[in-house]
Amino acid sequence: MRPGPPGARILPVESLRGDLTRAQEVDVVPAGRQSRRTAVVIGLVIVAVLILNGALWRLYRDMRHDLEADLGRSLENLAVLVAGSLQGQTVLRAAQAIEVAEATGDSLGVFLNEDVQSIFLDLTRIQEQTQVANLTLYDATANPILDADHFQMSALSRAPIVPAGLRLALETQVPAYSALYDDQWMTGYAPLDVLGQSFAIGVEADAPFFVVLNRLQRSLMLVGALSVVLLLALGTFFLSFQARGAQAEAAAQRADTLAAVGRMSAGIAHDIRNPLNIIRATASRLQKRYDDPEDPDERFSFIPDEVDRLN
Repeated sequence: MRPGPPGARILPVESLRGDLTRAQEVDVVPAGRQSRRTAVVIGLVIVAVLILNGALWRLYRDMRHDLEADLGRSLENLAVLVAGSLQGQTVLRAAQAIEVAEATGDSLGVFLNEDVQSIFLDLTRIQEQTQVANLTLYDATANPILDADHFQMSALSRAPIVPAGLRLALETQVPAYSALYDDQWMTGYAPLDVLGQSFAIGVEADAPFFVVLNRLQRSLMLVGALSVVLLLALGTFFLSFQARGAQAEAAAQRADTLAAVGRMSAGIAHDIRNPLNIIRATASRLQKRYDDPEDPDERFSFIPDEVDRLN
């Protein structure tokens, strides 16, 4: 094989063929890499959403617990104030009148009883001043005997389940409150002892007292929803950016593939052109040596013409 022109870089066909194979193999990599990156991004977004929602839920739970405890203590203190403002003797006589009316069925008589009316007016006045939902007077058996909304006889309103706060206030003679029910109701209880007889005052708060808690819940839900939307938007942007990067990478790899094909083609052409030039030169020398100029044989020109056509 003749050497190529000065300065020419001749690459073996095997080396060029290896470059082409590697370029083709690399061209397959971005698809798998992109799918792995997509799975990683989706997994990170899901984990971030779970962590964020868990943190918000824990924050809401802790703040709810603190607010519930503060509201319960406030209701306890209010119940203590209400119990202290009532006349013990009047409470005792009103309870006895209600008990007698219950036994005799004289509901009209209890409505006209002065002690019952006095306690009822005191409860309604305090209810209007404090804006609570209701104030209830309980006897020693945890039955409501009178409340601020209406006259009430214990037999008509016997509770099937005694609230834990009321039972605790009657048994231990210390203020207590019941747990928040359905985010709408909470009751504080305070014991009232009159000449050895136990009573309890219940102060019930309804929805307006839990505006802060409801606002907190809505705010945290809104923050959680906005955070999820933001995380999804960031994940979508990252995936879009990654897809564009993968397209650019694939285009660069296709360019490398085409360059490898070009180098391989140039090397193959060079490797073929050298022996063809040798054949043509040999055929020309044989034509000069053996061809008769006066009677030329056109067969001597077949080889040079075909070599020129291939080149």
